[in-house]
Amino acid sequence: MSIVPISQEIGSIDRPRRQETTLGGANAQTRFETTIKCPVIHLSQQVIQLEVGRTGWNKVLALEEAKTTQDKVIIRLKLIVKRLEKKRKARTSQPMKRRLFKGRLETSTEKYLKEKGSGEKGGSTANQTLITMRSEKEKEKGVAFRDVEEPPRLTGSTTTLQPLLTIDRKDKGKGVLVEEEPENLQKVKRIDQGLAQIESDTDLAQRIYVEELAELERAQKERQKKEEATIASLTEEFDEIQARIDADHELAVRMTHEEQEIYTIKERARLLAEYFKRRKKQLAAERAEAIRNKPPTRTQVRNMMITYLKHMEKRYHLIKEMLEKMLNWKIKAKAESIMAFDLLKFIKLQIEE
Repeated sequence: MSIVPISQEIGSIDRPRRQETTLGGANAQTRFETTIKCPVIHLSQQVIQLEVGRTGWNKVLALEEAKTTQDKVIIRLKLIVKRLEKKRKARTSQPMKRRLFKGRLETSTEKYLKEKGSGEKGGSTANQTLITMRSEKEKEKGVAFRDVEEPPRLTGSTTTLQPLLTIDRKDKGKGVLVEEEPENLQKVKRIDQGLAQIESDTDLAQRIYVEELAELERAQKERQKKEEATIASLTEEFDEIQARIDADHELAVRMTHEEQEIYTIKERARLLAEYFKRRKKQLAAERAEAIRNKPPTRTQVRNMMITYLKHMEKRYHLIKEMLEKMLNWKIKAKAESIMAFDLLKFIKLQIEE
């Protein structure tokens, strides 16, 4: 439903005139209220219709989506059927095909003989069965037979003769069925084969479709079971937590004033003991730092010097003599260097002159 008529109705609201409101008094006020209420009712009705149309459109979209999903499932099933047919055709070997063809030939020949046997005279059923068995055996070898009593004929003007028949002694005086199947029977067989194939394919597709639906239902049920199990576990956990909270609340309510006082006294004693330990450690650290920063006395300095000299004498022997020698060597080197410098200056002056 479009929103155009709503805007038109909003635009077509009869606005009250100034003269009527100023001059009419109570009548003008009632007219104004009626003119406002009518379009509001229409608007609410149209909004309800819009919501109904929207819900219907959502339902249509949901049905279309379901239809598309069903079409996809059907297409997938058809592809699966085709693959299975290909596999089945590939699996059927040549000897299997021969057996199937042989069984079909036997059934078709029996039907044909029954239909034809009603109009024929003479002969027995035993002879007919022997003839059919003989014809089938020779058909596998690829040889065609005619009646025994009928002599071999010449074919037109040619001199070639048809090959003679090899007949057992037991079959003397009995006719042999010609290995020529009518075309109508072949057509009927082909039609029957096609119909049987179509029926088998439809049955297979139906079976696969039913299996797919069963699998989907099974998966949905498993998903629902898992969701229900998770919801149940969550509810159990929530119930346990709620029970613990309730128990704690009840215990707090049951605690009397005396129990609370005992608890507070114990807590205060523990805190006081911790404070004393902390204070002792702090005082010990301050005392050690004060001792370190205190200046040494004369006796302490004298003792420190004595210990230092003892250690130095142990480390360096004859330290006084070594110092004197070092000073003498330094003085000598200085004097020698001064003399050498003066000598170089004198030589340079002599050269320049």
